[in-house]
Amino acid sequence: MAFEFDPTQRYDMPVVFGPSLLPDVTVMEDLRNISVPFLTERAAIEPFLPRFFEVEGDPVVTVSSSHNGGVDWLGGRQYNVVRVQVNVRHRSSSGGHDPDHDVVGPYSLVIWESDPRPVIAGRELQGYAKIVGEIPDHERSDGRAAFECSEYGTRLVRGEVDGLSPLDESVLASLSGEREQVALGWKYIPNPEGGADADYPTKLLSTVAVSEAWTGQGTISFDAPTWQQAPSSAHIIEALRALPVLEYRTATVVHSRVTLPRNAVIRLEPPT
Repeated sequence: MAFEFDPTQRYDMPVVFGPSLLPDVTVMEDLRNISVPFLTERAAIEPFLPRFFEVEGDPVVTVSSSHNGGVDWLGGRQYNVVRVQVNVRHRSSSGGHDPDHDVVGPYSLVIWESDPRPVIAGRELQGYAKIVGEIPDHERSDGRAAFECSEYGTRLVRGEVDGLSPLDESVLASLSGEREQVALGWKYIPNPEGGADADYPTKLLSTVAVSEAWTGQGTISFDAPTWQQAPSSAHIIEALRALPVLEYRTATVVHSRVTLPRNAVIRLEPPT
């Protein structure tokens, strides 16, 4: 008798060994994030967006890194992340501006992660553009924070924040309760005969409760690796390095508790 699916369960590859072991909801008690945003030219960033999305507001690119500690489904282990994202709008199926049905949130052009398991999970289920990178723990000292990402020992990008000062207590208090956050993805799975088996936008929900936060002045440095040095990332870094940096916006360091409900990933329809 061939393997049979249980229609009440979610499955991951390899399917035949049973339902997914990923919990429906993951809680990360200690997520530490460094974000460096910069303003670029709209015409420079638009070619990197799927056809479902358009730039929302100023064309601000945010390069960030998070340290995800005590992850339940990794047996309490940790992993580190570097992402490049821009705020976008997904228009409703009506095609026009519809604030009641449009979805606005950050879309990640690329995400590097230091552990292949969350890379696979995020690509298969959520539609995140994830690849594997070497990401050491954040550098942190008084008034300063930094992060790096490398491939096969060759550095790809470095972010630095100086002049950190604690966020005003009244502002921090307003962020301490759980707040829902929306992110957008693009689930693309190629068809071996050409075209795609899956090609649609996704909406991803999470809740965040901030415990500590600082602001400062940040900078981003994209390196220039050769294809031989970074076969998965050299072409990505070359494209990102060409983005004009018109000005840096306020950089942040944030410590928070994040709840990620995998059962809240929503398939969005392309606008008509």
